[in-house]
Amino acid sequence: MVLVLILIAILIVGICLVVTKKNKRARVMVGIVLILFSFLNYPVISPFFIRWNGLEGTVSLIIFNLVVLLGGITTLSMGVLCIVQSRKY
Repeated sequence: MVLVLILIAILIVGICLVVTKKNKRARVMVGIVLILFSFLNYPVISPFFIRWNGLEGTVSLIIFNLVVLLGGITTLSMGVLCIVQSRKY
């Protein structure tokens, strides 16, 4: 269960990084959304995981949210620190 949620979190972060490629403003916004999602997701979904898998489900959800939080922080820092090349036509 833990491995599946970690893979889903990595997939979410990876898709966000690929979609916002070379767009500084979009990366900053996606980073903020991922950070907020990781904080707001746990209280909403944790009752379902507690009933479903008990302690293992709760730990899986915590690890999932930590991976999403780290991905959000990484995306936000990449958005703030990246250098956008200007397009010449």
